[in-house]
Amino acid sequence: MIEGDNYHALTCLNYTHKGKVDVIYIDPPYNTTSDGFKYKDKRVIDKYPDGTTVDVNSPFRHSYWLSFLHKRLELSKSLLSTDGIIFISIDYHEFAQLKLLCNEIFGEDNFLAHLIWRGMHTTRNSSKDFNQNTEYILVYAKNKSQLIVAGDSDTYLRFFKDKSSSYPFDDNDGNGKYKLDPIYARNFYEPYEVEFPNGVKWSAPRGNYPRYSKTNLLRMYEEGLIIFSGKEPKAKRYLRNVKEGVPPDTLLPSDIVGFNKDGTSLLNYMFEGRKVFDQPKSVALIKYLLSISSKKKKSKQKQIILDFFAGSGTTGQAVMELNEDDGLNRQCILITNNENNIMTDVCYPRQKKVVEGYTYLGTIKKILFREKISFKTLANAQRINEEVNLIAETSTNKWEKLIKKVVGNELQIIGENRRSNKIEGLGNSLKFYRTSFVGNRNILNIKDEDKVELAHNAGELLALSENTLDLINKDDWMQLYESNDRYTAIYFREEMTNFEKFKSIVKKLDKPVSIYVFSWGDNEFPDDFAEIKDAKVKTIPAPILEIYKQIYNLNTK
Repeated sequence: MIEGDNYHALTCLNYTHKGKVDVIYIDPPYNTTSDGFKYKDKRVIDKYPDGTTVDVNSPFRHSYWLSFLHKRLELSKSLLSTDGIIFISIDYHEFAQLKLLCNEIFGEDNFLAHLIWRGMHTTRNSSKDFNQNTEYILVYAKNKSQLIVAGDSDTYLRFFKDKSSSYPFDDNDGNGKYKLDPIYARNFYEPYEVEFPNGVKWSAPRGNYPRYSKTNLLRMYEEGLIIFSGKEPKAKRYLRNVKEGVPPDTLLPSDIVGFNKDGTSLLNYMFEGRKVFDQPKSVALIKYLLSISSKKKKSKQKQIILDFFAGSGTTGQAVMELNEDDGLNRQCILITNNENNIMTDVCYPRQKKVVEGYTYLGTIKKILFREKISFKTLANAQRINEEVNLIAETSTNKWEKLIKKVVGNELQIIGENRRSNKIEGLGNSLKFYRTSFVGNRNILNIKDEDKVELAHNAGELLALSENTLDLINKDDWMQLYESNDRYTAIYFREEMTNFEKFKSIVKKLDKPVSIYVFSWGDNEFPDDFAEIKDAKVKTIPAPILEIYKQIYNLNTK
């Protein structure tokens, strides 16, 4: 989890995760004039990105929104792996503009689909024209030719199902399971008669057509794929030759992905009935998108998921739940600022609840009495009052709360009980970082004091790039991070007073190590650590600055 401006965080990730992210899902501001979107980026950052808040009535509102998203999508594209994929939620306010922007950044040839999601399950009676109850998800590939490999077990964008039960036969000849299919169909090849080498003459039954050409049918006979049993010959169809999975529809199935209300209800339950975020996406929706974009259904290979408009943290919960469901090993990076305390009060606590477990509070409601209001019922007001009182007396011990209200043309009494359920934690590990802008100057005009400050503050960035996330030692001169299989050691001072002590510590490490040393030059220290096996020696901050310069030039042309 990264708390901070997502433009800066994406810049950092271009140092640590360039080309490593498999799936990006984002739910950016829809720019509806009521969703709180404020453009605060400067086109050229001279000092700090304070920028200007945009008035909702500004004639440049769409342009500001596009500029805001353009820079972030450019950075996200370079993070995607060669077969990566991005999902972007949006509604009708900016759909057309976003589609053109994505065509420009990702390439029109890499457009895959725009998915239609019925986010609202009810009819908004206040609508002046159409009931706008749908949202959209634009889907682009980093490189479409790398993404879709027909018939491959690594194929993206498919539902994977175990079909083995539909293939009941196995000759134990190494070809695997198969089933027997008719060799005729409704509308394939023109009718013909064929005589097989075994003397059997065959033509399709009346009203049907051969499923295969005569040439292919005879070839299949020679390969032993035609079985003569029963009234009609049949063809062997092997499970190994079946294209794996079923392509998903662009119209998302509501019974699987749910509605906006589901996201709201779940979040309210998790936070003890308090409404802490407006319109969170449903966990089921994100799980659905991730499930159809999983690289290897039976592999333990890590898949990295990124959401840089994390909001309440739905994507993080979806990733952990999906890992629990299918046993895969996805990792998730969530980025959001802390505006209105969204990170500290909602997103981060939500991830902890999923990891550690939580108790949620819900409400059970039951209608105990209903009567349509009419002149007749008003005339029998005494009878109705007696019934209501009787229900109240007999329900005292059954319901914590009784609500009397008029719904439409009905008088109703509703019983309510609060309930609490313990949700077990899913485990997993959780790391929380904060980003901030380092130095006082534009990256192209950086001075020595800015370089020193960057080196002093780059430790966690370097640890992320090496995937060594556990800090085991830090002082005023050096830092040491660890993972299961390696270390990252950083000497971040320009003074060399404690360098020998640093070398001594590094040489005693019992796992491969990546070593970073402050330097005004480049590649100055390989001989100091030559005796350490599997050691990588790098200097800072020069390589980090080069990455920043490349990104800066890319985004300020």
